[in-house]
Amino acid sequence: MGAAVMTMNAVSFRPRVMPWAGVLEDDTRFKRISQRVLGVVLVFCLALPWIPVSKPERTPEAVPPRLAKLVLEQRETPRPPPPVTQQAAKPDKPEA
Repeated sequence: MGAAVMTMNAVSFRPRVMPWAGVLEDDTRFKRISQRVLGVVLVFCLALPWIPVSKPERTPEAVPPRLAKLVLEQRETPRPPPPVTQQAAKPDKPEA
């Protein structure tokens, strides 16, 4: 007894084209989408400087004494010694 195997091919309404080949429809869709995105971003960037921003009020906070001591200790690091200047050495005369 043989079993009948039935296969169906997928129906595609698009022409078969290699993935790396350019299709005019895809290119026009890409250009249209990229122009719209660029327009929205451009409008947003041009409007951004005029958006009001409130600056938070900063009040000086009390620094704990241990932290203040640590900061002061880090500031008091020793300075590097001044660079040593070399004096012009006199050329040695070879003895004969």
